[in-house]
Amino acid sequence: MLGQITICCSFCRQEFSVVPSRKHKAKYCSKSCFRSARQAKMVSLQCEWCGKDFTLRAKLKCQNRRFCSVACAAHHRTTRPGFIESAKDRMKSMWAEDYMNSSIPAEDTVILKCERCQREFTALRGRRHRFCQRSCAVRWRWEQPGLREKYVSSIRQSQSPGKRAASSSRMKVNNPVANPEIREKISRSLQGRTFLARGGNGQFTKPQMLLADALGWEMEHAICTAPVKGMFPSLPHCYKVDIADSTVRLAIEVDGRSHRSPRWRYLDNRKEEILRALGWKVLRFDNERVLDDLHGVVTEVSTLWTSLQN
Repeated sequence: MLGQITICCSFCRQEFSVVPSRKHKAKYCSKSCFRSARQAKMVSLQCEWCGKDFTLRAKLKCQNRRFCSVACAAHHRTTRPGFIESAKDRMKSMWAEDYMNSSIPAEDTVILKCERCQREFTALRGRRHRFCQRSCAVRWRWEQPGLREKYVSSIRQSQSPGKRAASSSRMKVNNPVANPEIREKISRSLQGRTFLARGGNGQFTKPQMLLADALGWEMEHAICTAPVKGMFPSLPHCYKVDIADSTVRLAIEVDGRSHRSPRWRYLDNRKEEILRALGWKVLRFDNERVLDDLHGVVTEVSTLWTSLQN
């Protein structure tokens, strides 16, 4: 054609015509040749974490690729011994360095040692600090037998039937959701947000602490959902269960009255289905039953725990 030049296709080696301005950019005579050449440059690899096969373009920087995704690489790093502790130490050292480089003069700060985790932290001089963060303070108080028994006894006294009824009526009167303006504001803030990716709020409740103290198990145990990532939509990175024993994969959920709504029933059923797929057994109790019949709940949990252990 007039004003065009002829070049050779890099894939099929046939000649085709292009305008002179594209002689350095045009490499293929058609889209099919472009797709075929691109497919020929792909290399197949196997992920070291999940074992799935994945394909990449055959470049030198991709030959040493070990994982199919960033999530698999992160899970592999976190399973290495000592990785979590070293990462926490690095973050704390970074925070301490940023804190020391802030506008606060160095002579106004002092380095202390946490009484629970025995790690050093920076605090303002002249203030009494015993723990590096609030979680260490809460866990230290819960680990002290005298303080724990005192707190458990106060919970039992405050949760008597008469006081529970008075607290319930007072909360109904003071509940801000009864105000139409507050409801409208909550509705606007929740528009466009999904509720499937909730993994747990991590807050201790009084019935939960009573049952955990009676069983001696861990509270707010996090269960990673990576093994069933492709089986369910909108999965959180992990699910937190109220009380758990990871040795026999037994989880206990202590629910309040809000879990009786259709929305929360759907979320609880979905959570149990995912945990069953991960190999966990889930028991669910109401707050009222734990407070009124703690011995019966402990007996039921112990029976199931013994059968799972055997």
